[in-house]
Amino acid sequence: MRVSVILAADMKKEYSTRASFSLPPQLLKELGEVTKVMGYGERSRTIKMAIRNLITESKLSENDEALAIGTIIVLTIHQLGHIRSQERLMRNAPAPTQAAA
Repeated sequence: MRVSVILAADMKKEYSTRASFSLPPQLLKELGEVTKVMGYGERSRTIKMAIRNLITESKLSENDEALAIGTIIVLTIHQLGHIRSQERLMRNAPAPTQAAA
């Protein structure tokens, strides 16, 4: 199976360059599943993110002086349930109104 995707040439510019490559069927299926789970909407966006991550990791591993900073968040099942209930409340809440000046 042949898959065509658009890869961003430069995130700041409005155009993309088309790239075409082949994937094994199982990898394509998994790409579709990851795209849905991550909420990217289209496979090309998922591929762009994966390529950016690969390039970033490569640059960091090449440079002994490089500094990578990140945050690790650990949620327990109890906390996750609370967060989801708060999200539901926020989604169902009426839209905020602006106070009259």
